Amino acid sequence: MTESAGHPLLALIESALAPLGARPMGATDEALLVAYAELEMELVWTDLDACLHGTDPAHWADAVAERVVHLAAEARTDTAEPADALATLLPVLWGESSARDLARRAPDVLAFSQAPGLITTLAAPTVNGRRFVQRAELESLGQPAPALVAAALGNLRARTGEDAVQMLRGDEAGLSYGLACDDGLDSSRLLILPDLLPQFAEQGLVAAIPARDFLVAAPFCRPGLAALRGLAQVAHDGARTMPQPVSGDLYWISRSGTARIGVSPAADGRPHLDLPQSLAEHQAQLAARGLW
Repeated sequence: MTESAGHPLLALIESALAPLGARPMGATDEALLVAYAELEMELVWTDLDACLHGTDPAHWADAVAERVVHLAAEARTDTAEPADALATLLPVLWGESSARDLARRAPDVLAFSQAPGLITTLAAPTVNGRRFVQRAELESLGQPAPALVAAALGNLRARTGEDAVQMLRGDEAGLSYGLACDDGLDSSRLLILPDLLPQFAEQGLVAAIPARDFLVAAPFCRPGLAALRGLAQVAHDGARTMPQPVSGDLYWISRSGTARIGVSPAADGRPHLDLPQSLAEHQAQLAARGLW
């Protein structure tokens, strides 16, 4: 029994989504629609507002449910030539808990492990937003999985403007950068971060991705060291308060690999960083080469 029981708007939307395989778990109509959005596409809220415009509040439930079903039908009948499909694929990052929920609700979505504790799915744009591409669709493209992921990452690079990376700090509090692309995929840019900040590609960068549309990073070198605790606080707090959470940990990424830096609260309330052995060894190698 979900928390929508007894609420006519939620119950109606839930019943409309049930045949589509969605299992909404929120206690509000917005959470319910987001559950659907994560299954199939990113709903365009202005479109949803338009479908309610001029509708008597007593009939909002019917209007919302009708629109959701309509969007699902459009998404599922969207077809594209294989070349066009490859040109539009985009990567979407999921944390461990949300990935498990996705696997239960949409077992046919093809998922890849691109970084420790993170899952990548592929999405395609539709006239209404995005939808997650099913395994059979991807397999029909006749491309190996690495090629599909590479195409999606290339598409993400192409749609990341030169002004997307913004310096947040460059003082005694550390050197850090933020992303602002306004497309709901900033966390996915973790996977292309060394390309966006190539001056730190060898040392690598440490990023906080607490939510789907949020990424802040600091270079893994002495100028960025002071910023790491701030990133850890953002990751730890943001993953618990932001919509579409991804991870409360930090991630180091360079062109040679990735690693997860565990974040946990210490006794004084400040975040504690658990640096993996591989990253400690990388730091020692950087120091020996004068890069730390």
